[in-house]
Amino acid sequence: MKRVMVIDYKNFDEKIREAFDDFEPRPPAHVWYGVVAGMTEPARKRLTPLLLRIAAAVAVLMVTSVSFWFLTFQPYGNAPDEIFAQLAEEEAGPVSLRAVEILAENNGLAALSLPRGVPGLQAGHAADNRPGVPAFNHILALQSLPASLSHGSPGLKMPVASAGDQNNLFSDMGESLALVDESRDFSFLSIGIHYAPQYSYRHIINSTEINNAGIPFEYLEDPIFSFNLGFSLQARVRPWLSLQTGFNYGTIGQFVSNIIAFSHPDNLPIFELDKNSKFSHPQTIVTSQGNIRLSEPRLFFADSESYRVITNKQFDFDGGPESLKLRDFGISQHFTYLEIPVLARVKVATFQNAEFSIKAGGSLNYILGNEVFLGRKTMLRPIGETYGLRKFNFSAHSGFAVNIPIGEHFQLQFEPTVQMYLMPMVRDRLMIGRALPFQYSLFTGITYSF
Repeated sequence: MKRVMVIDYKNFDEKIREAFDDFEPRPPAHVWYGVVAGMTEPARKRLTPLLLRIAAAVAVLMVTSVSFWFLTFQPYGNAPDEIFAQLAEEEAGPVSLRAVEILAENNGLAALSLPRGVPGLQAGHAADNRPGVPAFNHILALQSLPASLSHGSPGLKMPVASAGDQNNLFSDMGESLALVDESRDFSFLSIGIHYAPQYSYRHIINSTEINNAGIPFEYLEDPIFSFNLGFSLQARVRPWLSLQTGFNYGTIGQFVSNIIAFSHPDNLPIFELDKNSKFSHPQTIVTSQGNIRLSEPRLFFADSESYRVITNKQFDFDGGPESLKLRDFGISQHFTYLEIPVLARVKVATFQNAEFSIKAGGSLNYILGNEVFLGRKTMLRPIGETYGLRKFNFSAHSGFAVNIPIGEHFQLQFEPTVQMYLMPMVRDRLMIGRALPFQYSLFTGITYSF
């Protein structure tokens, strides 16, 4: 029996490469997030975001200006010029009843009082007794009575007003009708202040574990109560429509549960931080609204329900984690922002001097503060911040308002409102999944009308 010797010219590296050619390593997701959290953020392109912000600001200003111009193109309270031009053609003869009706319809008069017992004229409704138009019925009688008497009684001769006198009557009539509209109970401009308690949370668009790296955020985070305060400026461009803007200062955030904080028995530092960096704590906490980098070296964190805490460094003391003492449960993410809203209000009903309106619009939000607190102790020193926030964001508003007059110029306001952010708080490439903050608010304030 002969043995055939086969010479293998492949070295060991080539054999390993062929054996594992179809092998693809899939490390756990939290390992990759730990690597990303430890990397420095690349320099951002400065010119493009600046141009986009300028373009967005110019677009908002143009839309607001065009809308305001369109809504205020024809001032209310005066009869349109074309109506007077139409009526001026009849100045050679007596003013017809149809002419007066045209004026009345275009100036909001629902009924006119006509003299009874005059041939050719039918009795109208009750007279308008509102202040500001005491002479309107007399003007109508003076214009209609001569023509009616001349048709009903040929032998009776009465002088007919001349064209100049009729023009004066038209002018007086227009002024009287304008006073009717001006006597309506609303003011053009008002300013106010408000305070609003808020219920803040977030909506996860893709709540499956695949989209959130296997972390059930919807069960591990809770809403918080926040606030909003500021002042507003309203312009009523129509009796039923007003526009509002102003400046608001508010907070939003969430409570991250099942995160346990430990500390040294003697409250000594557990980690040695870099002197050149405030946030060099070796642990990172992953949330639905971004990764949290810590700044307190005396705290060690652990996750009791998932793997949201990533540790990139060993302890600097002997004894290990079992020698630490329990400090607190959970952490709070807080964001403070400056808001510039642009809202439209439409009056839908009035009941016993109270005005009911619906409102809708949007706002530009600028992040002012970004803090993380231990537990729910939001008045103590923060222990970290959320990494990679957007400086600018946009939000949509909707709700309804109740205005109750409490004096000649003051009104009390109650406005239940829903606000939804249109983009996540953190840039998309630096967060797991996609979460949009929202809040329910009850705006309570007082306004002064000029």
